[in-house]
Amino acid sequence: MKTKLLFTLVMVALLGSLVSSGCSTEAPIKIGALLAITGPMATDESASRDAIKMALDEVDYEVAGYEIQLIVEDWAMDPAVCLSKTKKLIEMDDVDIVIGPFSSSAGLAIRDYIDENERLWIPYLCTSSSFIEDSYTRYFFRASYNSGRQLTSVGAYIAYETKGWRKAACIALDYQPGHDELEGFKEVFEAMGGEVVQEIYTPMDALDYGPYVTQIDVDDVDFLWSFHYSGYALSLFTALEEYGIKDQLPVFVSCNTFYPSLLAQTGDTALGIESVSNYITYLDTAENNRFVQELEDNYQAEATDFSEHAYVAAKMAILAIEGVDGDVDDVDGMIEALEQSEFEAPRGPIKFEVHSPVQNMYHTVVERVEGELQTTLIGTYTDIGPYWLPPGIELD
Repeated sequence: MKTKLLFTLVMVALLGSLVSSGCSTEAPIKIGALLAITGPMATDESASRDAIKMALDEVDYEVAGYEIQLIVEDWAMDPAVCLSKTKKLIEMDDVDIVIGPFSSSAGLAIRDYIDENERLWIPYLCTSSSFIEDSYTRYFFRASYNSGRQLTSVGAYIAYETKGWRKAACIALDYQPGHDELEGFKEVFEAMGGEVVQEIYTPMDALDYGPYVTQIDVDDVDFLWSFHYSGYALSLFTALEEYGIKDQLPVFVSCNTFYPSLLAQTGDTALGIESVSNYITYLDTAENNRFVQELEDNYQAEATDFSEHAYVAAKMAILAIEGVDGDVDDVDGMIEALEQSEFEAPRGPIKFEVHSPVQNMYHTVVERVEGELQTTLIGTYTDIGPYWLPPGIELD
């Protein structure tokens, strides 16, 4: 009898200790992250993984009294693998929320499966307009922007109204977002009175951009518009410099390309290139300065569009869980919580329209400041929604 009494007292003491320490005995909430941490985007995706961890570290992996468990799967830049890893996360790991992938092609490969399984899905890029138009799924909630409108509409406005350019040559990556961006830019630029004289697409596996940039008719256009990022941008800028095209035409980029490590690789090749983006590493705000410094100090990772968008996606997951007090079976409640949410991200204030951010857009130019290359802010455009158009412009 004394032995049983002692055992009972010990168990009561242990349970009391768990309660007093704030630890939950409930099953953890599981978040699955789809990251291409092997393959050509490994560096960017490793930073994305660290940024997701940073967001969860900030809440000590606990939201609404529930432990958060992060499960990372590598889809290795293969949409078919992305689908199989998504099935693993949902069918074997029983995750409550899926973050990622960044790629629209991979996102399109898993969209229907996510819809069938009714999981909250927060890709941190997946910018293609098809996600909020064709075969729309209400479980989709992205952290990025809408291809063909936000960056490109603001870019078209800057090119036509601010720069006074009238004729453009356009070059973009040959995949869905690249086509979305180029076609969106052309539609808005020409609606304002401009003309897109050339449309050139570079294959995703192209190693030599020479055959593509040499098609540009420098005598018949005012500027070159581009949609290229990361290593693709480096390849493009190298070719533009090698063939002397950058000396003959202004270059305007529609996406966040110029983060520190890429500028270190491009060198003076990037000088003078202007861009429009929803995030810049050099944005001088308290929240962004904190984000950049903590990511570097604690994770040895770089603040880029990939890492910032992944961080925002993780913050969105946290807000969704908070919105239902940890009851993640209430998927409708999590969706409603995000639809109504507004918060300050490293890029600036965010709210949502058709499950895409309404946010700032930044016009920048690459300059050398105190011996270092950086993007300098020229102008800020606020409250840019996923279907923003320049004043007075209407499209069919």
